[in-house]
Amino acid sequence: YAIVAVALDAVAATRSRLAKERALTNALRWACGCGSAAADDVAAVCYLMAPQKDAQSGGHRLQPDYVPGGVLGLSGKTIEAAAASAARTSVEGLRAAAKRRGGSLSEAVAALRSEPSAFFRTRAPPPRGEPPAPLGAAEVRAALLGVGAIAGAGAESRKRDACAALLRRCGPRE
Repeated sequence: YAIVAVALDAVAATRSRLAKERALTNALRWACGCGSAAADDVAAVCYLMAPQKDAQSGGHRLQPDYVPGGVLGLSGKTIEAAAASAARTSVEGLRAAAKRRGGSLSEAVAALRSEPSAFFRTRAPPPRGEPPAPLGAAEVRAALLGVGAIAGAGAESRKRDACAALLRRCGPRE
């Protein structure tokens, strides 16, 4: 999953269409070129880098339209609350960090996650002092599909908690 995060950071950092194309192409080459890459991993990289817009709800999908379900159904407030929870700060603290960084919530989250104290405070502890296993693209896609499947009473809080748990498993740049 780290290659997806790096590619999307590169796309966000430039206005050059050719540089964006190069970043996405290199990420796909990496995904296809890995000897152990399964079809699920390649599909996950594609869906995570360019999720489809759902024709009915307008939300993002991580699988084709002909497959039932798969709509994430995450509101901006849910994403903001999950990011704040993962960084062990309040929503107001996250908004203040975003304001200090030009208003970008994603940059505020990345900055909070890149601080060494925040990283060790928020990331799930590895077993017996081993380095944490990197997240795979297929694993992230499956987790997000699970978030999209949450429904019923209290769905928003369960979606927030699931997203926060996923964010805690990510490294600072992810």
